[in-house]
Amino acid sequence: MLVDGRVAATWTARDQRLRVTPLRPLAIPEREAIEEEAHDLATFLDEGIEHVEITAAHADR
Repeated sequence: MLVDGRVAATWTARDQRLRVTPLRPLAIPEREAIEEEAHDLATFLDEGIEHVEITAAHADR
């Protein structure tokens, strides 16, 4: 997922769940944008996704 044109998070879809993992800590407006994009992505994928989860940022980045 992109924030201001840069990769800011990765995602996986499995078992009716979309999991988004930020690559770095996100500011509140960035996190809100990622959440909105994640819900749009879940709809686009059309895989019956029922839950969108935003995890904590990777600690090693």
